[in-house]
Amino acid sequence: MRGWLLAAWLCLPGLTWAQSWINDPAQSRLAFEARWEGSPVPGEFRRFEVRLQADPGSGAPTSLEVRVEVPSLATDLPDVDAALAEPEWFDFARHPEARYRAEDIQSLGPGRYRAAGELSLKGVSRPLPLEFAWEVNPAGARLNGDLVLDRSAFGIGSGDWAAPEPIALEVQVRFDLGLQPE
Repeated sequence: MRGWLLAAWLCLPGLTWAQSWINDPAQSRLAFEARWEGSPVPGEFRRFEVRLQADPGSGAPTSLEVRVEVPSLATDLPDVDAALAEPEWFDFARHPEARYRAEDIQSLGPGRYRAAGELSLKGVSRPLPLEFAWEVNPAGARLNGDLVLDRSAFGIGSGDWAAPEPIALEVQVRFDLGLQPE
């Protein structure tokens, strides 16, 4: 009888006993889509780490940190991938890591949140609000959302590539992350 009560208690909606969560790489995706002459060029970052801290009582997110290994970028177009490593683009040699950090997360309603954080990419740090969905379930948790970045704000695509054509300045970023208690 006690085992059944414990199992029922653990499955109550919104109940979270984990305070610290980390992404499961096999269940997580950080993708982007740039546009070349209006046509989509999809890609992803294959190595990254996400840590989320949650309120132990409510389960609501309280802080979020993301570290991305920038050289793990892949578009499945070898020539494009090689060019993106160069100084005009991501400059892998000098800036191998991107970071996002938010310690101010506000509820937008059930399961929806807005983080007021900062993105550091290619040596440039800028405020970046991030809206996301957060759900805890018996199998773990999911964090997902999307945003649009202006690549020029971070010096991505400099020199001849700074113009909005043939490569658009706006880059769509999507994330769908499976998280487990840390």
